[in-house]
Amino acid sequence: MPAEGELHRVVNAALSGFFQDIHRRIATLIPGEIRSRMDALLMVPEVGGVSSFETLKADPGKPGIDHLQTEIDKLCAIRAVGLETDFFAGIPWKVVQLLKRRATNETASEMREHPDGIRFALMGCFLYVRSMEVTDDVTRMAIELIHRLDTRSEKQIHRELLADLRRVDGKMQILSRVTGAVVEHPDGIVRDVIFPQVKEETFHRLWVEFRSSGSQLRLLRQTIMQRKFMRHYRRMLPALLESLHFRSENRFQPLIEALAVIRRHFGIHQRHFREAVPIEGVVTPAWTEKVFEEVNGETRVNRREQQEIVTLSLQLLQNCLMLINTLLIERTIERESLWERNRTGGVS
Repeated sequence: MPAEGELHRVVNAALSGFFQDIHRRIATLIPGEIRSRMDALLMVPEVGGVSSFETLKADPGKPGIDHLQTEIDKLCAIRAVGLETDFFAGIPWKVVQLLKRRATNETASEMREHPDGIRFALMGCFLYVRSMEVTDDVTRMAIELIHRLDTRSEKQIHRELLADLRRVDGKMQILSRVTGAVVEHPDGIVRDVIFPQVKEETFHRLWVEFRSSGSQLRLLRQTIMQRKFMRHYRRMLPALLESLHFRSENRFQPLIEALAVIRRHFGIHQRHFREAVPIEGVVTPAWTEKVFEEVNGETRVNRREQQEIVTLSLQLLQNCLMLINTLLIERTIERESLWERNRTGGVS
């Protein structure tokens, strides 16, 4: 039986050989132009003093339009390197994650000091895993911003309208007195005929109550959401659609097609779409009167409203995203468990 020190030496030598082989396999597949782009990420500019590598390592900030744009810029920078997923085929996911963590713990100057094989393997794993993480950050932040649009609209309604709401009792008696006054004085002035029967304040409370119920409340909420979207949240839509590619083969397909239409109309300054826009499965009946309008006898889709509706409809994708994340987690667990069994000899 070898001594403990000898066993440590043998194990460390085996691990060193294993990782040298992994470094070589990854680095060999990375072409020269991609290597040059990787090295460019490690350079520290004269102005700013922070390399792109350090910027890509930064955690996402709190959900906000500016922070969303920052994460999208990260994603674009990673994709601009041109790294292909085929470079990591056959390499255990847990090993890729380990190499990514090693790269994350090093500075740009430390990375530049590595030999080419180690440097490009570490950078490749870092960018490969980081692209998935940043994509998740962009998706999560976009969903939270859409929820914020909805939540803030609700809060504004309560702040401006419902907070002062007092239900008016005896509506039938009020209607009876107003009807009697109108019948007796059909040509009279409202202030002279109606207000002696029912106080002006009561009519104001009735009006507030009417606005806070049913379709009036829905229209008010939609109007507030529209204003908030147009003033602030609208600028996230082009960046979001340019950076994320939505795909679906199920009931969300009309929504995916609507997103594609909107994307093709970026930069075109017209009030209405020039092509047919998928409506079924995208625009709910509650939003129909906000989206459609009559133009020269034809029913047209208001382009501005349609962008808002599709943005809000992205909430429907949350269930799909949750399902996708669950499947990815299950596959990762399965992949790592298989790697553990292989490592311990449990699988032939």
